[in-house]
Amino acid sequence: MRRICLYIVSLGIITIFLGCAVTTQQTTSTGERSTQAQAQAKMEVSKPAAEKMPKAATAQSTIQNDPSTGEISGTCTLTILFLPSLGRSFDRAMFGLKNVANILNHKTKVSVDPRLGIASVAPNMLYSLKAPFLLVKPSRELSNARTKQALADYAQRGGFILVDGIWQGELVPNSARSPITPDHQILLYPNMIGNLPGQLRRMELVQSGGRVIGVITHGELTPQWARATSSMAASTVQVKLGINLIIYALTQSKLCNNSNFDIYKDPNSREYRRKHPRKVELSPEI
Repeated sequence: MRRICLYIVSLGIITIFLGCAVTTQQTTSTGERSTQAQAQAKMEVSKPAAEKMPKAATAQSTIQNDPSTGEISGTCTLTILFLPSLGRSFDRAMFGLKNVANILNHKTKVSVDPRLGIASVAPNMLYSLKAPFLLVKPSRELSNARTKQALADYAQRGGFILVDGIWQGELVPNSARSPITPDHQILLYPNMIGNLPGQLRRMELVQSGGRVIGVITHGELTPQWARATSSMAASTVQVKLGINLIIYALTQSKLCNNSNFDIYKDPNSREYRRKHPRKVELSPEI
């Protein structure tokens, strides 16, 4: 009888031990699953913000040489950065950009895309922006770290930034400035600009990663663009310079399909004139 009792007690102890082991294993598994869930949540939170940013609806810009004349031709999309503190000056700049786009359509063989030709974009849309040209008006938001990072990402992917006005701060991290030289393409193609007036003489190139990513004008262009509603107003230095800046963005940006364009084949370019100098015919002696 004593042996039976000892057997029963031993069996009960073994059962209790096995039950505790199973409970411990379940608790450990639950804890591991909880830890894994927390880690997954952290990973989702730490994903790059660009993955969750709204997409910028812009069409692909494409340029090539016109088959008959060799001039630059194609379609493009122009964009302007919306910053809340700009207020009504943003509306004036947008109006001016539309005027320049209209002049571009009439004065060159490059046309602005009729559906998505001019778009307003917020800083968080720059991560997906495909347009090669971005107009920026100086504003306090340009000092914001998130705005600078978005501009840096856009520039790194090949975008060109035109800062219209005075901006003394850093445009994008690790960028450098230098005065524009008289022989730079921006001042020569497709319009011969010559001497810049007023504050435009202080115009600077912004360089990063071995390429020009933007221009800071110091003297404003968009006020004159907004008044360019006649053929006379369209012939000002500010408008011609605006056309040149857009064309420069198209020829240099990785966001523009420009592989079929050769500036040496465009009669309006300095490169073409150097390759095909005009022959001077001398009058026969009498």
